[in-house]
Amino acid sequence: MYQFLINHQPITMEEDRNLLEYMRDCLDIISVKNGCMEGACMF
Repeated sequence: MYQFLINHQPITMEEDRNLLEYMRDCLDIISVKNGCMEGACMF
């Protein structure tokens, strides 16, 4: 189980999954991007 804050709201994530997908699929936060998959990663 994971617990964290997003925009001062406590979030509990029961399943072990990708945080980016969780934010998009479950929290409807569509502004997050995976820069490395788009070739925009600095690493």
